[in-house]
Amino acid sequence: MNKINMKYINIDNETTKEEALDYFKSCSEVEALNLRYLKPELQDDPEIVKTAVDINGSALQYASERLRDDTKIVTAVVTNYGLDLEYASKRLRDNPDIVIAAVKNFGEALQFASERLRDDSEIVKAAMIQSNGCALRYASPRLQDDPEIVKIAVKKNGYALQFASARLRNDPEIVKIAVNQNGIAFHFASERLKDDQDIVTAAVKNYRYALKFASERLRDVPEIVKAAINQYGGYVLKFASERLRDDPEIVKAAIKKDDWALECASERLQLLGKDGVGKLAQEQKQKREIQQSRIDIKNKKLFIKPLSEQIKSAETTNKIDIRSKKIVNDEVSL
Repeated sequence: MNKINMKYINIDNETTKEEALDYFKSCSEVEALNLRYLKPELQDDPEIVKTAVDINGSALQYASERLRDDTKIVTAVVTNYGLDLEYASKRLRDNPDIVIAAVKNFGEALQFASERLRDDSEIVKAAMIQSNGCALRYASPRLQDDPEIVKIAVKKNGYALQFASARLRNDPEIVKIAVNQNGIAFHFASERLKDDQDIVTAAVKNYRYALKFASERLRDVPEIVKAAINQYGGYVLKFASERLRDDPEIVKAAIKKDDWALECASERLQLLGKDGVGKLAQEQKQKREIQQSRIDIKNKKLFIKPLSEQIKSAETTNKIDIRSKKIVNDEVSL
């Protein structure tokens, strides 16, 4: 026999409705899950179940099968706890009013809707808006291939592009919207669009590793590589084509951002030693070291007070101590 002490009420097969109601009216969210310990007839009592699920919607999983199929109770639950649509009956997970209430509260509740409703445009749109786009993963294949639905998703979150159909991941308009919102979306573009200069240029503005995933042809375009270097620093030189890593102008631009970018240059340019780009790298390194030493000195000054200030501070503290002792002595003498 399951038995648990709940706020000094022993819950077992002898627990009365009044005792259970008294407990659930003042319990915490975690304690509401103790609905599981009640006898079946109380788990089938609408008043008790309603009281428990008002505190924590997940308590619905411990209600009777009949009450998990109760439209009024389930609607109240999913309106406040959308993900708890999971515990509703199969019939109610196919009810449009209940499902749309759930996804408006928590978009990813779409995963628990019936297959039929995951193919419903109105419900899926509502889920996209609430979920920041990523509920697209639970939409039907037909709606993952719907340009209107996918645009809503990627405008909210470009990362949602990964859940679009292959056809739409090859759509320049949709992919550009996605990478403008979140450059990481470039990962999920088709190979054809990774060779599209407009798309790659947009991605480079929003994602530091975009150049790495661009086509070989575009990693050989000076304007794109320079834009990436200017945006994120010299280290992105390592993603440029072999030809551009051997281009003195490109390599110098990278070194001006990060002196160690010389390591990403071609072997030929690295071997130039003190001349050319090698000399520039050394100069940039020296500048960086000088700048860092100035920062270190400045930071030390913030923590180390001049001797005169330390003496003055000590004298002030000493005066306060002497005054405090005098006050104590005066009080004692009184």
